[in-house]
This record gives sequence, structure tokens and C-alpha cells, in this order.
Amino acid sequence: MKKINIALVAAALLTAPIAQAAWESVNNFDSGSTAGITLTRTFPEETTNGGISIIADPNDASKGILEMDPGIFGGDGTQTFNVWISIPFSDIAATGTLYAKMKRGELVDVVWGTSPTAEPASYGDYSSALRWELDGIFDYRAGSDGYPEVTNGSSTADTWYETWFVLNSTSQTYDAYIKGGTEFPTQTKVATGASFRKQGTDPQNRFYVRMSTGDITNPKSVDKVWLDDVTVDASGENLTTPGTDIVVPDPGVVPTQNGSGELSNISTRGAVSSGENAMFVGFVLPDDSRRVLIRGGGPILGGFGVNGFLANPVITVRNSSNEVVATNTNWEDNSNSASIALTAASVGAQPFTTGSADSALMLFLAKGAYTVEVSSGDTTTGVVLAEIYRIP
Repeated sequence: MKKINIALVAAALLTAPIAQAAWESVNNFDSGSTAGITLTRTFPEETTNGGISIIADPNDASKGILEMDPGIFGGDGTQTFNVWISIPFSDIAATGTLYAKMKRGELVDVVWGTSPTAEPASYGDYSSALRWELDGIFDYRAGSDGYPEVTNGSSTADTWYETWFVLNSTSQTYDAYIKGGTEFPTQTKVATGASFRKQGTDPQNRFYVRMSTGDITNPKSVDKVWLDDVTVDASGENLTTPGTDIVVPDPGVVPTQNGSGELSNISTRGAVSSGENAMFVGFVLPDDSRRVLIRGGGPILGGFGVNGFLANPVITVRNSSNEVVATNTNWEDNSNSASIALTAASVGAQPFTTGSADSALMLFLAKGAYTVEVSSGDTTTGVVLAEIYRIP
């Protein structure tokens, strides 16, 4: 039996924009990294009061979602405490669309929308905005006229809602649409030609989300909110749900110099079969949840002159309780196979050919210890290459 124990070290994949198509991903949180997200608090010294973290999507462990915690009253323990984030996106100088998915806990006070301000710091920095208060009813911002309630605008806790902001930076107005839950089974226009709160013709280029605890006499947020799939079309109105047409920014150039600190992986090669003759590779994520790329290469080795490669490798990931997290036989059977190929290319891994029986998984894993078993899918023996990449 072959056993190799490894502690993976931190890695970084650079990001760089590529030519824009219809939908462009602003942040889908699948990387596990909060890089590019500006987090601010009313009391900056209270660094553990409220904040953000990326957690595994309960519906798909290979993906991440952003969790936002409002914290508790600040200052002397009775004062209003706000926590807010901003994420940059491509300039919308004329007409364009910002899309985001939102989910709330039971008791929240949260505003989300767009801003032209590089570092938004107040509610006055919003141009377009939707809001949930404690009653769970959708409101929208109407210029200097406050927040009218959306007609029949009730929402349900722990339910995803899709939201679209169609922005007109020239006229300084926007339309808003919602879809989700039993309340909005189809896409519904909830604001028409609403005036920007922050007037001006500067391009809209920040996604801005802000939560408030209120103060001890007027408490507000208690529970968390969750965000996902922030996406932009800077070319015009787009009322589709982003899907396979999303352009994901290119992870960029992978460093080639040893010691660069930008990328690390572990790989090992050996002859394996099944059962006790499988290969077992252990690794640890000690600090936080991370996206991990795991590959079991057999047929790919044939292209490098390796004789007797394993024709049908199977990879199985188990946690410290020996529970199966995921397994794969053919890498293209994964629903996220396109992302696997893109990520593999970004880290410098040799690409698997279309239709090959090589195996791969890209998972969003919580911190802890894991074991990867690489075995034969048909009891034959052959040479296999096991690879693990940690992707922050």
C-alpha cells in the first residue's frame, strides 16, 4: 500500500481581464479568495465584528458563495454598526446590466446595488439599489424620494433571488427586476426609470452591499445574507440569467520561477491497481476553505511515452471521518469540466484530451484533513500520476 502525507502550501492565481462578451463574471466566489473585495466597517478597529467569508455552496460543493455577517452593536456596545463591501466591475458609461443572486436570513437590514464611487462609504454613494429590512419586503431606491416598497414584494428567508439592475448612466436612471421564490416565479420588473440616488454621469463600476445592526434602541440586522454570481454586461440591457455564456476572467500568467510564491502543487507517480494496491495521498487545508483541483492522469501519460499507463483511473476524496466527499472516473463527466480545463491550464498542468478517461475533480473544501484514493476502474494495474493543486 502506498501512502503519501502532504501539507499543501498557499498558492495564488493572478487575474487579468479578457475581451468582454455579453455576460462577464465579476465574482462567482468559486475561487475561495476574497481578493478584489473591499471590506469596511463603521469601527475599523473592531476587526472581528461582522465581516465576510466564502463558504461552500450547500447545493454544489465545487462552488463557493459569499457569506456576509452584520456583526453586533459597535462602539460601547450600543451604537449602530455597519459592515459593507464593494467589488469593481467594468465601466457602464451608457447602458448596461448588473446581475446578482441574493439570499437572506430571517432578520436582516441590507442594501445592494451599484455605485460610481471607487470606495463607497455611505448610503449616499448608491446610485441603484434594492433593500431588505426586517419585514423581508423588497424596496427599491427612487432618487431623493427614499425607498418605495415593491408591489407584492414579500420574500422568503433562505431562498435565492435573482436581481437585475439595468443602468442608464446617461439619464441617471435604472430599471430593476427580480426572480425567485414563490413570490416571483418569473422575472418581474419592480422599478421603472427610477432615479439614481447619487446623481452624476460617472460610469457605474462598483457592486456595493451594506448591512446595518441598527443601535440598541432600534435594532436591525441579526442574521446573515449570502451573495453569488455577480455578473455584468457593460454593453446594454441583458435580462437573461447568466449561464454558459459567461466570460470568466483569465487566471493570467503562471509564474515559472521557483520560489515565486505564486503557485504550489504536489504530484506523485506510481503503479496502482485497486483495493490495497490503490494509491493514497493525504493532504491538509489548515486555515480556511479552499478550492482544490485533484487529477488522476493515466491515458495522458501515454502521450509522454510511458508504457503500461492505467487506462481507467478513478479518484475518490474522503474527509477525516472517512466519508466520501466526491469521486470521478472520467473528467468530462463533471458538470464543471470547462472550469476544470481552464484552471488546469492556468496552473500549468498538461491538458487532458477530449474524450480521455483521465479523472479530475475541482472541489470547494472546508479546512481539514483529506485523503485522495487513486485506483483502477477495471482492476487492471498501470502507472498513474496523482496531482493536487490548492487554488486560493
